[in-house]
Amino acid sequence: MNARFFLQLFFVLVFFGCSQKNPSPDIPDELVKMEKQYRSDKADSTFVKLVQAYGKNIMESESMPAKEQLLRKVITLCSEFKNTAYTEVFETELLKVNPRASDAKKLLENTAMRMEDKNRPELASIFYSALEDRFGQKDKYRYKIIAEQSDMQQYMKSGAEDVFRSPGPQGVNIEASEKYIDLCEAFALSFPEDRMSPEYLFRASEIARAINSLPKAMSLYDWIIQYYPKSDKTASVLFMKGFILDSELSRKEEAKKVYNNFLEKYPGDSLANDVKFLLDNLGKSDQEIIKGLENK
Repeated sequence: MNARFFLQLFFVLVFFGCSQKNPSPDIPDELVKMEKQYRSDKADSTFVKLVQAYGKNIMESESMPAKEQLLRKVITLCSEFKNTAYTEVFETELLKVNPRASDAKKLLENTAMRMEDKNRPELASIFYSALEDRFGQKDKYRYKIIAEQSDMQQYMKSGAEDVFRSPGPQGVNIEASEKYIDLCEAFALSFPEDRMSPEYLFRASEIARAINSLPKAMSLYDWIIQYYPKSDKTASVLFMKGFILDSELSRKEEAKKVYNNFLEKYPGDSLANDVKFLLDNLGKSDQEIIKGLENK
């Protein structure tokens, strides 16, 4: 779970944007055509466009079964063409979409072994802990689990405290911050139904913002919004996503969609009036906003 991997994950999920000779009717025609083109020209650029198009369809689908079907198709395609980087990305997403999938155990094992290969034993240990706890593999992976994680909540608490030790100009320790974000993601992926998972993801998103890692913050926001819609953090996260798109990334049209989505889902939330104000003033300069307030 290094920076390069997560940057790659962000771009795949944001732009997220195969089938066989007789593709399933549930696979969009555009994907069928793009796969046919790739099988014809075998160009890397065509493959990237195909993968991103799959990702886009996955992210836009509101049906978890449809998401899972698309993910399994693209994982098969990536495996067929031996693209391990994208296989890793999509297997990670599949664990989020269906934590109880019949092959969830195998997917977690794959993830744990990847972390070992990347010399991240503290992350691999979290996945092995999940294999023990969730799949009845008691003691099978015990030798791979680090002693400090015997009390996982205390381990996560210590990781959070390290963020503020020897802080830099941004008020946090950058190295410890990146490590803690990784730990939070590993915990949520390993124990998706734990009550602390959305909380850890939220904390990680706040730290990502603190170190100005906006792509990481946005990917964490999407994780919470899509897979923890009932969390008490989700309304705030949706607001922050819109605000960042608006004020920091200048992606006004996307911000508008997020703001409208917020008002649809949370019309009575304490942030609703703020969202209405931001929506009414979207694209206006500070001077125009001030003038409008004065006229009122």
